[in-house]
Amino acid sequence: MKYCKNCGNALDDSAYVCPACGTRASTPEPAPAPVPAPTSTNNILAIVGLVLAFFVPVAGLICSIIGLRKVKECNSGKGLAIAGIVISALGIVSEVIAIIAYIALGSQLYQYFYEFFYEFFREYASLAMAMKF
Repeated sequence: MKYCKNCGNALDDSAYVCPACGTRASTPEPAPAPVPAPTSTNNILAIVGLVLAFFVPVAGLICSIIGLRKVKECNSGKGLAIAGIVISALGIVSEVIAIIAYIALGSQLYQYFYEFFYEFFREYASLAMAMKF
């Protein structure tokens, strides 16, 4: 049981105002603060950029750069974005080197493999004929 601080009158436990003098008996309970909606803390573009870096380096590079710019918003994914940029750059450089090597050596490699397999199958065919299946 509560009592009024002003006049000493007995009050119900749920009373906010004293019925005798009108003084506020207690302050009402404040409403609970609204809970903010959970936000995603994952930097999805950094993750996508890292995965694409292995398969499509140009797309991985683009996604990783955008993911690195979004690190300020998400507070995560900086390492993933940097790894995606590095792996994408290495993939692009290796593809350019492979294309240059193919252009420079392509006709010579084709001739080498043609002669190798031609001789291999000719030898195999002569062995097969000698065995007379």
